[in-house]
Amino acid sequence: MEKIDSSLFPKEAEEWVASGKMALGTVCCYLPEEIIHAAGILPIRVRATSALSDALGEVYYSSYSCPWARTTLEQLMTHPGYKKLSGVYSSNGCMQAQRIYDISEFYDEEGRDYHLLNCPRKIDEDAVDFYKVEMEDMIASVEKLASKTITDDMLRKSVEVFNESRRLIKRMYEMRAVEKPTISGTEALEWTLASVTLPKEEFNKRMAAFLEEAATREPIEGHDVHVMLVGSPTDDPAFVKAIEDAGCLVVTDVTCFGSRTMWEEVELEGDIRDNLARMYLQRPACPRMIDNQRIMMETISDMYKKSTAQGIVYARMMNCDPWGAMRQYFDEYFTQNGIPYVELEREQVNINAGQVGVRIGALVEMLEEGEE
Repeated sequence: MEKIDSSLFPKEAEEWVASGKMALGTVCCYLPEEIIHAAGILPIRVRATSALSDALGEVYYSSYSCPWARTTLEQLMTHPGYKKLSGVYSSNGCMQAQRIYDISEFYDEEGRDYHLLNCPRKIDEDAVDFYKVEMEDMIASVEKLASKTITDDMLRKSVEVFNESRRLIKRMYEMRAVEKPTISGTEALEWTLASVTLPKEEFNKRMAAFLEEAATREPIEGHDVHVMLVGSPTDDPAFVKAIEDAGCLVVTDVTCFGSRTMWEEVELEGDIRDNLARMYLQRPACPRMIDNQRIMMETISDMYKKSTAQGIVYARMMNCDPWGAMRQYFDEYFTQNGIPYVELEREQVNINAGQVGVRIGALVEMLEEGEE
């Protein structure tokens, strides 16, 4: 069985920096990592996976802030692998995520490189123009760090590599959207997490081998109910495993470390910089955008209908403003369209499998009542 290391700084990343090459930590999925890759630098998405504490994070945040953000900050400030990063690049995805960048830059004692890309909260043409200016500023920062010029040809080659990752991930989701899938939701998250940590060429090779092996497996047994996972940053396979251990197989999702990690491809023909900007800004990745709630709902509905999901698990991180604001849209849309769903409010640390089991049990009961 092809296994992947979904930890924060796997051996492939260790080997990368040990060879003398640079790695940059990135925050938020609105940051075009192809730019970093084009300069020969490894982009590593910083996250909170497997964190056992957020005590240090609470020193800089508050207990009423986003648990994922303060825990990710703690990992960024303490994890041995993250200390080897040459810098941190971020977009202002949400206020809590931007504070990861702000605080780490303010307290940095290593003199590392920092850059913030200001991402608009609209998706019209004026916003595209603004984003392109911000992207050019990011390119200039990366060029200075790498001591090299990033040409359009270099960007296009990196886009081709990233597009291959996107195709492989989409293929994995297609293999899960069947009556008898051979890939669990837990395993799928491990692979999407690896996609934002490993060198992309290595990931593509490993992912292709994994899909080939997974196609020969026996179907997963012991799950009578298939569900879709929607909501706040979910970067810990243990949380998805708790859902699946409770009897529901996660067959698809709309989360920023799942399908939204890499989904839409960047057009290769034409102005590569314009194409890159439009894809990152206009894709339905997150409810942070003030004019894409309808697009988000259509994306969720479309992925739900194309899967075998019988209900939705709406997992909302405590104090998560963007995904918390979606509650009204979800309740209205899911109710009107007869889609069973349960809401799970969660912390990042100390996943309560018992609580997850109770809420998943409520969804199963709802589905069983609907069949009567």
